[in-house]
Amino acid sequence: MRGLRSWLPTALQDAAFVSSIMFMILVGGLMLSRMLVATGVIDHMVDGITSVADTPLKFMIMVSILYLVLGCFLDTSSMLVVTLPFLFPAVVELGINPIWFGIVLVKLIEIAVITPPVGFNIFAVMSAVKGQATFADVYKGVLPFILLDLIVLAFLIMFPQLATWLPETMIRSQLLGRLCNDRDLKNRNPGLRFVARFGPVK
Repeated sequence: MRGLRSWLPTALQDAAFVSSIMFMILVGGLMLSRMLVATGVIDHMVDGITSVADTPLKFMIMVSILYLVLGCFLDTSSMLVVTLPFLFPAVVELGINPIWFGIVLVKLIEIAVITPPVGFNIFAVMSAVKGQATFADVYKGVLPFILLDLIVLAFLIMFPQLATWLPETMIRSQLLGRLCNDRDLKNRNPGLRFVARFGPVK
């Protein structure tokens, strides 16, 4: 019990401090996105993005380069809060599948958390090894994982079906299940069968 009292208050203070910073980032990003929408900056930025990247493939390559560069210097929450307000309208404008975009974005975030110099997972590993390895050793060890993640990212961009097949299958199964349930309900209820066949009574 004494050991718990020794570290628990400090842990709670650190957690509250980190949570406060995260909320400040989210609130600031929300205010920024509202300001961009109100001033019409979003529309101009979407027009500029779609004029440069006029196809989904070009747009996804541009987004990948942007997040790979930002991931070297920013944390993931800051990247999402700052960039999504003007990237997602461009996704809608180009007719890109939001599920595909979201999965590619998650993969980019996974690469960002192991990319030097601001890779949070790298700092977590350094705190876990407790001086048994240097930053250079950790950077060398993480390079193969970055290369493999880049290969997976390239496959996700070139073949969107790899990212969308499972979600679309689940959505179709859910819709089919609802349709079957509706048919069973109509078959059990004569009133619903009458409405389904002849329409509501006016």
